[in-house]
Amino acid sequence: MHNNILLVNPKSLVDSPNIGLAFLNSQLMKHGYNTTFIDLGISKDSISSIEIQKYNFVLVSINSYSVKSSIDFASKFRSNTKAKFICGGSFLNLDYTNFKFLKGCFDYGIVGDVQKVLPDFHTPSLPI
Repeated sequence: MHNNILLVNPKSLVDSPNIGLAFLNSQLMKHGYNTTFIDLGISKDSISSIEIQKYNFVLVSINSYSVKSSIDFASKFRSNTKAKFICGGSFLNLDYTNFKFLKGCFDYGIVGDVQKVLPDFHTPSLPI
């Protein structure tokens, strides 16, 4: 169970694909991580089928329209795993103090563009 990462785009009031999380997923894969990307914003998949125990990290993208579903997702699965829950996305980027609403559900919050927060993932051939 080394380097297994689950990336989740939770259900939202506005269903749309999460391009930022898809980019992060591809970069993690490129650097040798085992990833699973679940986009509940556009998928019909059920969260009950997720085998949360096999992941070391669970990354959840949060925007203003998905705060409740993000909290519900983390609350449902936290007790079933030792994985670290990490959140990021526009909800935190707008105001990092929003993390106080998420404490207890998430271990860490990441603020900023992934290219700047994790500079090793920057690929010069990709437009930033």
